[in-house]
Amino acid sequence: MKRLRQQLPPLDCLIAFEAAARLLSFTAAARELNLTQAAISQQIRNLEHRLGAALFLRRHRAVQLTSAGRQFQHTVAMALAHLADATTEVRGIASAPHLTVAADQSVAALWLMPRIARFRRLFPDLALRLIASDAEAECLVEDVQVAVIHGNGH
Repeated sequence: MKRLRQQLPPLDCLIAFEAAARLLSFTAAARELNLTQAAISQQIRNLEHRLGAALFLRRHRAVQLTSAGRQFQHTVAMALAHLADATTEVRGIASAPHLTVAADQSVAALWLMPRIARFRRLFPDLALRLIASDAEAECLVEDVQVAVIHGNGH
């Protein structure tokens, strides 16, 4: 992770760049992101310095993407869209009602699996997560709500 931090520019700079590149205006990007035009300009300068390449041609009251800026815009827009989609997905999973059931492999295969289809029909909105493991430590982790394991009763 440390290596990624060294290789990647700050997320705020990428968000500012994406908005400015899409709108071809630092002022409009600032308005969209609830920042000042000077803040957007500074983030873009920091990004260009970090990349060692100009992303915009600056004209009086206008900006235009360089060829490097156009290529970078495409990649950054896709990457930010993927991050946004993943965030939405995780939020949906985290907020959805769920049940985590752990069982040793024989109980899961012989007893639990034949009953899952009926359980899903009875509770269609409940996300079910199943852990099948003979390692007791894996079945008794904190986020498991129900554990069915064969043992000596302890």
